[in-house]
Amino acid sequence: MTVAQPTGGDDRPPTDQHLELRVAVPGGMTEGAVDHFRRCVHEFTVDLSREASRLEEAVRAKGVPRPEITTTMVVNANEAVRNPLSSQGTTPNTVLIAQSVAFTAGILTPISGAYLHSVLQ
Repeated sequence: MTVAQPTGGDDRPPTDQHLELRVAVPGGMTEGAVDHFRRCVHEFTVDLSREASRLEEAVRAKGVPRPEITTTMVVNANEAVRNPLSSQGTTPNTVLIAQSVAFTAGILTPISGAYLHSVLQ
């Protein structure tokens, strides 16, 4: 893996760095599978880059003009991209209660509606 160094000076924002990766593709893949594999790797790297940038922007102080993405941010971004549900946390109790009430009301509405045309009315 080689890294092209940015050309920006200290007074200018840094330019993007480019990584040249060599990924071993398992033998026996068709050309279509290799092409799809290449697109999946590219999509994952773009998602990882965006998530790392989002995490950095979320914690950056107001007066800091230059972004600094740390190793921890990249590790957290990798976890968020690979396991998107784990980063959302648990569902709040109020949401669970509202879902239960909505489900129960949906079950009981046809039953109570059946008594509208009964002799009890």
